[in-house]
Amino acid sequence: MSLLDELQSEIHSGLADTSRAGVTLSNPPPSARETRVGTTVTFTWQDYTPEAPWTLTGYEYCLEGWYKPSNSINITYLKGYTAETQPRLAWTPVNSDTTSISLPLSKAGQYTFHVRAVLTNGTDERRSAYEGRHTYLVK
Repeated sequence: MSLLDELQSEIHSGLADTSRAGVTLSNPPPSARETRVGTTVTFTWQDYTPEAPWTLTGYEYCLEGWYKPSNSINITYLKGYTAETQPRLAWTPVNSDTTSISLPLSKAGQYTFHVRAVLTNGTDERRSAYEGRHTYLVK
């Protein structure tokens, strides 16, 4: 109960700067959901037209990777997370001309690629509420 006010504030601030616009992955090869260590995957995306008066100014992406050792209840973060006590996704900004990226999958685990649009309206900035994502199991 002591965290309820803080939780409510965090949720409100997270929703206040989102937009109904979104991003979709148009070809996440390889098309299978499993692949091998050492594979480089290429993600290509496109945005939905933002609602007026918002303008697309860029994108943010994150490739999160983790695995759970069979002899532990804890997961091990491989990439895509902040170094905080409670890790969060670490987003990488790219400009609006960038709509594709190739990333290596260098260790066994589960990887999810996320991409979202960044929109502006004057000095206000928002992230799209709907993101494109694709998950691989890397063996």
